[in-house]
Amino acid sequence: MKAIVFTLFFVGVLNPVWACDTHSADIIGAAKSDDGKFSYCEYHYVNPSQTKVDYRLLDGSLIASKTIDYSKSQVAPDVDQRDKRSGEWRSVVKQGDSYQLFYQKASGENIETNKVTVKENAIVDAGFDPLIRQEWQSLIDGSKSTFEFVSPVHGKAVTLQVVKPSSDTQCGPHPYDKDSQLCLTIKVNNLLIRAFADPLYLTYDRNSKRLVRFSGVVNINDNEANDVSATIDYRYTSG
Repeated sequence: MKAIVFTLFFVGVLNPVWACDTHSADIIGAAKSDDGKFSYCEYHYVNPSQTKVDYRLLDGSLIASKTIDYSKSQVAPDVDQRDKRSGEWRSVVKQGDSYQLFYQKASGENIETNKVTVKENAIVDAGFDPLIRQEWQSLIDGSKSTFEFVSPVHGKAVTLQVVKPSSDTQCGPHPYDKDSQLCLTIKVNNLLIRAFADPLYLTYDRNSKRLVRFSGVVNINDNEANDVSATIDYRYTSG
């Protein structure tokens, strides 16, 4: 099964081992794969209706870029992501209650095009963050929230659920402080599919309601074009 991935772009505390320059970005994420073999930096340049994200190796080389356009919707923005190495292309364009999906695995390969209609609870890419904020108190209280994640990689909408896990000390592979942080896990809603899809773990700062850590499969492949499971630590440089 293709990995279910999305990137959230809100941020929190400074990673103790910070390897990414600022590049004058508003938001910076430092990513390291679980096997320690692949690391990269995210640089988010935030404007009122559009965010641009550059993905760079630690030496500064640009490996991918993404544009998120919020002019139609905050939770279901238009997205265009291109990998500079393989030529992989992911794109979502909102058209009313429908979404035009484009996916090209590599340069020269066929472009997969799909149209998906989702009338309620549609989420695209970083639009997941407003859902967390809207459902903040109910998630803290232990309720789960279900939504339709529109995925160009899958060519369809995938039903996911977000819920607070039972552990008060571990957020997936990492410890967290339950008094100052909120841990959430994202899983496929279908029990049969869930057995083949690893969950994602999100650690939020309770005061700012900003994401401070993401753990799971990310939206950037490694240098061999393989899926990557990683941890991303975030910080911000502006309000």
